[in-house]
This record gives sequence, structure tokens and C-alpha cells, in this order.
Amino acid sequence: MRRIVAIVLVAWLASSASLGSAQDMRPPHSDPVGEQVFPPDLVLQHQKAIALTDAQRSALIAEIKRAQGSMVEYQADLARNVERLVDILKPDHVDEAQALGQLDVVLAAEREIKRQHIALAARIKNLLTAEQLRQLRVLRAPPAGK
Repeated sequence: MRRIVAIVLVAWLASSASLGSAQDMRPPHSDPVGEQVFPPDLVLQHQKAIALTDAQRSALIAEIKRAQGSMVEYQADLARNVERLVDILKPDHVDEAQALGQLDVVLAAEREIKRQHIALAARIKNLLTAEQLRQLRVLRAPPAGK
């Protein structure tokens, strides 16, 4: 179980950083998408504080397992495709069309990973009550003065 949460967390953090970077007009370190969803580890970390029911916990773990199964494959594909792009860019003279074609493959893999993350985030959020969501927002808020 910890392994599943760790894998999902690593993937979540990777996508959260890049999702937030798309908003150039936002203050530094702002992640408007991340502010609306809750990573699985946060929910599990505070399951007692938010009174997560056994049924909710079971459903959450099932969603994490479901996402983890496909995410590992997507991450492996992404890594392989980035390596190919690097190999294309290594020579002193780069075939621009080939590089851009491989970039499209990399971007498509990144898109699918982000899509999977948003799907998981939506399913997690939909498992929780309005009160649980409110409590998670409070628990996630940075300490005053930061």
C-alpha cells in the first residue's frame, strides 16, 4: 500500500509542477489546478482528521491502484521517448523535423499522464463530502506568516 501511494505521489508531484507552470500570469509557486484537488497521500495522511469512512478509504485505495497500474506504463513510455529525443538532439547537426516529431511523441505521453492525474484527482474529490473537502483545505493551508 505504501508503495502504491509513493508511486502515485511521485507522479502527482511531477504533473502538479508542470500543470502550474502553464499559468505565466500567476504569482510564483502558484498552482491553480493543484489548489482545486487533493493528492491521495494528503487524504490518507489526514483520514482520521477528516473522518474518512471505511467505504471511502476502500474506494480511494481502489482508485489509487487503478491509476497506478496504467501510470507506471505511461511513465516508462515517457522516459523511453525522452531518451529518444535526447539522442536526436545530441549531434552537432540536428534533424529539426525528426526532433519536432519526437517532441510531439513526448508531449503526447505527458498529456496522457496529466490526463490520468486529473481523472484520479476528480475521482478522489468526488469520493469526499463537502465537509471533508473543507477540512482538507484547512489542513493543506500553509502556516500563517508564510
